[in-house]
Amino acid sequence: MNIQNLKDFLESKYCKSFNSIEVIQDGWDNCVYKLNTNQGSFSARVSKRDKNTSEIEFELRLCNFLEKEGFPVPSVQITDSGEYYSLFDNNPIVLQRWVDSDSIQIGKGIKPKLDVCFNAGVKLAELHNITSTYSPENMPNRKIEGELLRILEIQSNFLKFYDGAIFFMDDVKSVLSRYQGYKENLDNKKQIIHNDYRAQNILVSGDNVVAVLDFDWSCEGYAIKDLAHALVEWSLPDGADQHWDDVWHNFLDGYKSVHSIDENDIKAWVLFSTLADSSTYFMDKLESEYSPDISGVKMRSYMYKKFKYFKEIL
Repeated sequence: MNIQNLKDFLESKYCKSFNSIEVIQDGWDNCVYKLNTNQGSFSARVSKRDKNTSEIEFELRLCNFLEKEGFPVPSVQITDSGEYYSLFDNNPIVLQRWVDSDSIQIGKGIKPKLDVCFNAGVKLAELHNITSTYSPENMPNRKIEGELLRILEIQSNFLKFYDGAIFFMDDVKSVLSRYQGYKENLDNKKQIIHNDYRAQNILVSGDNVVAVLDFDWSCEGYAIKDLAHALVEWSLPDGADQHWDDVWHNFLDGYKSVHSIDENDIKAWVLFSTLADSSTYFMDKLESEYSPDISGVKMRSYMYKKFKYFKEIL
């Protein structure tokens, strides 16, 4: 993508004059740019993957709701024609106010500060308290069990493509069976969840959370699923061989200081969440690389490794 062309496009769409533009993050799904003006800075998130624009509008309306409720999210910038996003070469672009802050350092051998973990747990619980009252007009089609069900629909191709897929398929059926039991008791507790509450999506100043980012995976679900996935991502970063128990408990203690939760259910939701996330990765790989002549592909992913780890220890 030509950066100068992108800068010119954004200036025309948002009626702003940008002094400079730079790439901040270039991921598999999004590229994030920082743009500076005399009145402050902004971030532009350019989606790389195909995405229903109604999902983007849902995400940004949610952010506007959260901001009005006093929850720390970057302000969404509206185009000159009153739209929540713009399209550049068919790539959706979201412009938000830049938040001066620090990112959280986390990774294999790099543990986040425990006070930050506690405060991040508090902020997730506050988010759940707010979104429990939110009733959007248009709910995204995304379902938390969607990827697990999709694997069952094409299981013959899945079993042929991946080596050892039979064991993965058994886990999928087991997790879905347990999920159906929980679902019957939780349907009255459905609400909007973040669905990707990782340390990488949190900005801090000192030990305090000053912004929560990237609601593009948000959907209807259950608060405990959101919590379970966060506990995994904060306590067991990619590449690590074992989780940090103190990080897990500090995050959980922060959450419980605001929002009640039945801890007996956490294991089941950790397994559900990690397997669902693994399924997304394996399905994307299958769809992009599938050929009738290909078989025996190794099932390797960080999240699947986390699923097997927590299946053993919890």
